[in-house]
Amino acid sequence: MLVLDEFQFIAKESNDIGSVINVWWRERGQDLPIFLVLSGSEVGFFEREVVNYSATTYGRRAGQLRLRPFKAHDVGLFLPDWPASDKIAAYAVFGHMPYYLAQVRPRESLAENIFNLILVRDGLLHEEARLLLDQELPDASAYFSVLRAIAAGQTRVSQIAQRTGIPGGSSRVSQMLDTLRNLWLVDKQSPVTVSNPERSKQSFYRITDPYLRFWFRFVLPSQGRLADVDGADRHLRGRVLPQLDDFVSAPAFEEVCQQWLRRAVDAASVGWWWGTVRETRAARLRSIDRELDAVAVDDDGRVSAVGSCKWTTGVLPYSEKTKLEALAKHLAPDGDAPQLYFFARNGFDKRLHRDAQADDRIHLVSPEELFDIP
Repeated sequence: MLVLDEFQFIAKESNDIGSVINVWWRERGQDLPIFLVLSGSEVGFFEREVVNYSATTYGRRAGQLRLRPFKAHDVGLFLPDWPASDKIAAYAVFGHMPYYLAQVRPRESLAENIFNLILVRDGLLHEEARLLLDQELPDASAYFSVLRAIAAGQTRVSQIAQRTGIPGGSSRVSQMLDTLRNLWLVDKQSPVTVSNPERSKQSFYRITDPYLRFWFRFVLPSQGRLADVDGADRHLRGRVLPQLDDFVSAPAFEEVCQQWLRRAVDAASVGWWWGTVRETRAARLRSIDRELDAVAVDDDGRVSAVGSCKWTTGVLPYSEKTKLEALAKHLAPDGDAPQLYFFARNGFDKRLHRDAQADDRIHLVSPEELFDIP
């Protein structure tokens, strides 16, 4: 086996390397007992210059594999001795890229790692967001403005176009969002029960990578405070740590729960759900906007499980059961009653424990269990 790793750098030094490999493979390589692997970390380059129809190497590959980011439970491989709640918070901050997780020092606290790796100006990940975009995208500043708009809450195409003022308006922004989706930096979210999400009017965009979400929330808007070590320390204690639980809660903790639920019930897909439900309020039937943190759908599109995820300092309240049961009935009015899953950082109401013992449809899941693969 011959592996040419970080092939994009070789190509930058030798522009005709693709043609050279193509000719060599056609004339000699394909008849030799050799397995040639071209690999690298610059996704955009491989899309354009290696596997694209116009690439000189097109049609020569025996296969291709695009490595996906790690799942949340893989954080445990890097931080095996950390409490489960800290592993989840580490996922929310450092994300799912092995390179980022490998920088976390297990003997330091989460707060110390945030300070040393991200907040201080010489931290290894302090400018990683800019470097990532510069590496992957030809017009990085424009894409940067799109991500900044999404981080600021402008999550629909028209809103992003208006916020950024990018020439070409919504049409150009849609193209850029497709590129960012292809790089797994953003995704398009629709209620998981929607049969055709690409055409759903309920869709919105969000930043996929947890590290980028943290960077755009706590680093980019605070460049002035982070100009020196003292300012970074004040920022950590005055803003980051007080807001960290809220940041971890959604969407990171919900993502961790969704990933676990997909394995637990062998679902075709798991995601968020939101919509309008008819409920009786003050003796009147009203339309109420509701949402669910985790909904599992089977291969036939039926809802098989619903979940509530609470990253709070207190126990998950019993009222969540009433809400989950009502929405489960709404989502599966004629089929089998979905399983009910409750995920909580700090335990559950005693009545929920009692009900779970009496009803095998109710499941209570702790942070520790989220790192036990079902």
